[in-house]
Amino acid sequence: MDLTPKRIVDGLRWRAAELSQRVPLPMRVWFLDKKARTRALLGLSFAVEHERLTRSYRTAWEMLLREDPSAAEGDFLEFGVYYGTSLACMHEALGQLGLDGVRLIGFDSFEGLPETADKEPASPWLPGQYRSSLAMTRRYLRKRGVPDDRVTLEKGWFSETLTPEMRERHRLVRAS
Repeated sequence: MDLTPKRIVDGLRWRAAELSQRVPLPMRVWFLDKKARTRALLGLSFAVEHERLTRSYRTAWEMLLREDPSAAEGDFLEFGVYYGTSLACMHEALGQLGLDGVRLIGFDSFEGLPETADKEPASPWLPGQYRSSLAMTRRYLRKRGVPDDRVTLEKGWFSETLTPEMRERHRLVRAS
């Protein structure tokens, strides 16, 4: 039997994954949220590799700009910010391309998923899951090098914030 350190670690990971599936969903969600919060406090991304997502965003912008050079006149809108990993990656990609004029606007309730999140049959989601405070998200963005004045965060449920008044207030004309 091959008992190299790698095989031992792989075996332990497999057993841990198997055991975690036996833990009730609310407890698993609590644990994942706790892990995500700890990573956010350290300025680390959760669930995605920061450099890979930044590279993907940069590539997408390059393709978009080849097709439509005026795309840089629009704004980047994100719906569901959580801790701000995607916004931080987009900020970095835009900076690499010299597109500092593209505004970053994020929309989130900052209360997690809505009360109806678990109403679908066999839904893996729970109300409140993916909750982050506005302050926590700002802190994460700062740790990732995103200045406060570079990102606008709209707090509230989409049904309340995505209004003609909000569009006028931010002078939104085009989304890129």
